[in-house]
Order: sequence, then structure tokens, then C-alpha cells
Amino acid sequence: MKQFVGSIAILRRTGETGGDEFLGLWSDGRACYHFPEVHKLDDESFRQSLIREIGWMTGLDGKRDFIVSGAPRAHIEAIEEGKSPDENVVLVAEFYLAEFMGKRWQSHLDEAVRENRASWISKDDIEAGHAPDRRPICSRLLSLLRTADMLRPWQSE
Repeated sequence: MKQFVGSIAILRRTGETGGDEFLGLWSDGRACYHFPEVHKLDDESFRQSLIREIGWMTGLDGKRDFIVSGAPRAHIEAIEEGKSPDENVVLVAEFYLAEFMGKRWQSHLDEAVRENRASWISKDDIEAGHAPDRRPICSRLLSLLRTADMLRPWQSE
């Protein structure tokens, strides 16, 4: 049976209308938007793995461009059912809230949005299942967000 043991980042910013928006990264292979996620390595914590992956995926520096919460917002363990029992996936995931710091991230990610490699996704977009450009959000991510009850209003730490 396949498994995913890792972390998922909820990278947040305040949108132009004042509501929260979350960074979705486009995956050509999956043909959908996903939040930064990473398989946890044996010698690192869920949080450490996520800091490493966010930096790699975005080109940002985890010491000056973004901060990841010290504790997970949610920890879930579930089985994602496939078409047959052999295709089931065991999921162990921790969600971490992350926020940007400084100014470098904005121009860096604005370029990714212009190039259709990223999108700022609102709660309404998540509930609709697609980003503002109408391309889909990954169904696994949507399912995990609902299972972990991650669609509730956010509060700063």
C-alpha cells in the first residue's frame, strides 16, 4: 500500500479585499494546484521538512522570507481509497500555517503568478474546487482540508 507521511503548508497573505488568500502552486504532472507539501525524511521533523520544501519550491529563504508556525494546526491520519484496495494510500499529514516576512517574497511570487506557476486562492475558491483562473485544486488537497477542518477562519498566533 502506498503512503504519504509529510507536511502541508498553508502559506497565507492578506488579499486585496482584506480576506485571507493561500499560495497554490501549479503542478503540470497532477494538472492541478496544490499547497506546498513534502514527504518527511527520517532524520527531520514535519516542520523542518516543510521549511526545506517551501524554500526549494518558491526560491525563498526560510530564515528571512517566511515563517512556519512552531506547532501544527492539524495532524490527520487517514486512508485515501483508490479504485482497488491495492491503490489505497495511507496518509499521515500535518498542516502548518506559514506567513511571509519582509518584501522580497512579493515580487518573487507575483512573477510566478504572472507565469501561471502559482495562484492566490481564497476560501471561496477552495470551496468551489478551483483557483481564480478556473484551473482545478487537487482533489486530495481538498479532501485533506475538509478532513482536517482547515477551512475555518484563521487567527494569528
